[in-house]
Amino acid sequence: MIEQAQRSLAAAIGSLIYENPFLPGRIDCERAVLGEAFVPEREVWSRGLHDATNPNITVIAERARDLADRWRELRRPATEADRNLYRDLVTYVLYDRYDDPLAALAERDSDGRVAFYDAFAVDATHFLEPAGLMPSRTSSAPPFRQRDFARTLGARSFHATSAGISVRSTSGWAT
Repeated sequence: MIEQAQRSLAAAIGSLIYENPFLPGRIDCERAVLGEAFVPEREVWSRGLHDATNPNITVIAERARDLADRWRELRRPATEADRNLYRDLVTYVLYDRYDDPLAALAERDSDGRVAFYDAFAVDATHFLEPAGLMPSRTSSAPPFRQRDFARTLGARSFHATSAGISVRSTSGWAT
């Protein structure tokens, strides 16, 4: 059974995939996920300033993976709302797991084959199939649809432009 505290945590983590990383709202979402464990850093997110060394991102990723693993063991979430929370949670986990390859994909010039797609699809299936969020194996649909892959890429596909963008924070300019 999914507890309310788990739902609240999943909702807070899931909100990060919809938040504009260049606005202070992103930091508010991190604070909502972490509570007292939040470490104040900067008022805006920037790839150059807010990378994997940010302790908040590291802890959020750990919490997201742990929660996704626990929910996966429950199999199919009972309600549509829980399925949506789980889908957003898994989107965050997959994005975190494939952050570097997704960044390279966003920056490349070619439209060729995505080298990590097969591994990505295996991971997505690992999380989504037990929850009933994947087509059945007897279905003619591919095991992980390209639109789902694009959704994860689009969750925070700002890598190609973020390196040189300056954004205004409430205390001044950040680059």
